[in-house]
Amino acid sequence: MASSKGKTWGFIAFVVILVPLFAFFLLRDGGRMLTALIDRLHPVHIETSVAVWCEIDRIIGRYLRGLALDAVIVGCLAAVGLWMIGVPYPLLLGAFTALVNPLPYLGILLSVLGAGVVSLAAGQGIRTLGWIVLIYLLIRVLDDTVILTVTVGGSVHLHPVLVLVSILAGEQALGLLGMVIAVPLVTVVKEIARLLLEHRRNLARPHARVARGRVPVPHYIC
Repeated sequence: MASSKGKTWGFIAFVVILVPLFAFFLLRDGGRMLTALIDRLHPVHIETSVAVWCEIDRIIGRYLRGLALDAVIVGCLAAVGLWMIGVPYPLLLGAFTALVNPLPYLGILLSVLGAGVVSLAAGQGIRTLGWIVLIYLLIRVLDDTVILTVTVGGSVHLHPVLVLVSILAGEQALGLLGMVIAVPLVTVVKEIARLLLEHRRNLARPHARVARGRVPVPHYIC
């Protein structure tokens, strides 16, 4: 139990401290890093390398937008459910639910805890607290089986089954961190493999293109 709590707090520290730090340096020096990398590549591979980098950038952007949409939908469902059972400040609690929803497991625990504290502070009984737990459990099941696969899976063009399998495999491999990075990692690997295979096929047929008088046209624009 202590080990599990330690891993959870370690993940929170990683997200709160290290992720913004890494993001800052990547945004500041990312262009120079890419330029330095391209300068060291053989000209034949530059086009595909740029395509891979641009595809990774697009995948991460689509994934974050899908994650944000998922959080908004879950927050709206939580606000409606809390309003129906009479919990005070349902919109505020729904917004809090949307904010913490991307955190695996911890998000639902914080949401239930916040709504429960507000409910008890308003003088509502254990019955209302039970309804709160039930509402969030239903939302969690709906999110894991339908909403997440449609919003996040649709944004990165992954089959819903593959999204669920990726999340489960990520949890087994790296715990909470694995659940967060599983979907974009699988998508990135899939797209990089596709681009590299296409690049290899193009390199294997240069003489055929020249013989037909065709000039290779760049297919990748970032």
